[in-house]
Amino acid sequence: MSIDPRQLRYVLAIANAGSMVEAAKRLNLSQPALSISLSRLEHQLKTRLFERNRRGMRLTPDGELLARYAEGLEAILDRASSELRLSRSGISGPVRIGGTPLTMRTIIPAALKYFFAEYPNINIEIIEDTEQNLQEKLITSSIDVALCTTDASTIDNQIEDTYLFSSRVVVVVNATHRLALLSKLKIGDLSGSLFVLPTSGGSFRKQLDAMFLIAGEEMPSRVIQSNSFSALREILLQTNALTLLPIQIIRKDVTDGILCAIPLIEGTGRRTISLRIARSRRMPEAVARMRDLVLQLAPLFEDTGDMSIL
Repeated sequence: MSIDPRQLRYVLAIANAGSMVEAAKRLNLSQPALSISLSRLEHQLKTRLFERNRRGMRLTPDGELLARYAEGLEAILDRASSELRLSRSGISGPVRIGGTPLTMRTIIPAALKYFFAEYPNINIEIIEDTEQNLQEKLITSSIDVALCTTDASTIDNQIEDTYLFSSRVVVVVNATHRLALLSKLKIGDLSGSLFVLPTSGGSFRKQLDAMFLIAGEEMPSRVIQSNSFSALREILLQTNALTLLPIQIIRKDVTDGILCAIPLIEGTGRRTISLRIARSRRMPEAVARMRDLVLQLAPLFEDTGDMSIL
């Protein structure tokens, strides 16, 4: 049972528009023609794809599943068009790499250094996002590879996950902070401090919350929330706030004496970084080479636990 790609496009248009009338306008089709096409598809699949009510049309769970594949098909077609246009100009790619703040400041730029030596005429797109959103982008072919934190509970079975390196979570303050000269800290020593933390709900914030829970300490009450690493870093430099971060993300700032990293005695916080690709997708040569470079460089970023290497 094959699905006409045009019907997938119609499903996506209706989902995005929220109504048959608006979707028909965007597709330059008559509403009856679009309605008939949807009815035929639902009959073919033997399932309802939309719930219809006075407020418009909403995807059913089966519709959500189909729309995800429709988004993937649309991304693939857009990408084919883009790559053909670049190819005519003598440029290959683009290779689309997704990452989180930790990998953006560590292994991704290191890999690009060697990658461009081998592929000087190629376009690269770097996308920073959360682990969950990067996984969705992999599934829908919006990116080729993702370098992000491993969370086995959220890995889709369509994704192949390969370990890269791990990193301790440490206390980070500016060089003039009252805690800067300490060699170790307990989570309880941070009580009453002003924190800069990721917003609630993300995987790293959940890990930090768990660290306080395991240590039997109350969650910080004075908190500035931000998912921007640039904003977080600047707040640390300009205020007496502190934060908790994987050691590698601020390694250069610590080496330069701008920030200080203080290990936690509890040692409960550790981030595991992995490389993710879609299992069944054909991998272009350039993407395969990027993957190989990342795997070769990964041991250089492993956290040995020795603070003196900073």
